[in-house]
Amino acid sequence: MRRGILIGLLLSFLSASCGTDRAATKEIILPDAMQDDHFNVFIETSAGEHLMRSFQDSTGSLDSVTLLSFLPLPVNLGFIPTYARPDSQLVKTVAWVFSYRVESGEALPTRPLGMLNFIEDGEEKNHFVMIPTNEHLRIMEATSFDDFAIRYDAIKYSFEYWLRNRGGVGRISRLRWRDEKTAHEQLVEQINISEE
Repeated sequence: MRRGILIGLLLSFLSASCGTDRAATKEIILPDAMQDDHFNVFIETSAGEHLMRSFQDSTGSLDSVTLLSFLPLPVNLGFIPTYARPDSQLVKTVAWVFSYRVESGEALPTRPLGMLNFIEDGEEKNHFVMIPTNEHLRIMEATSFDDFAIRYDAIKYSFEYWLRNRGGVGRISRLRWRDEKTAHEQLVEQINISEE
């Protein structure tokens, strides 16, 4: 009896891990960066995960790249795909999507809520904070940065604190928030530059 249960558990584990491997190696087609009035974010790692995934342009698949040695991701992490000229190399514009959990490999239509500008390990970075266009996927009602900063200050503070400490104390400095208008302008500019 006990042996049968152990064998059943082992087979379940093996079939689950095989399914995960197949999903990770399935070829993926990236969405357009911008469509109508929204930006498409490709989700690499779902909220609540410790296992960070990364889309590999050379293979067209999602690979597990590292284990996060900190609290799990508080929100979904992905990127808005653009392509740099002249060789059309993929540029991943980092996007944090404040929504319910979205599966890795999904594309989600979003709008900017704001932008984070900071220095990490001596390099200046811009990360975009996005919300889904689908209201049913949103975890909060804020649609502007001011609303987010006032009504959801605890969420803003928690996310900022997590971001500052995820890779170790002191790696991030000069973190500044920008509003949704600035974020939108930056994204449009980046997309237009890549399409020239």
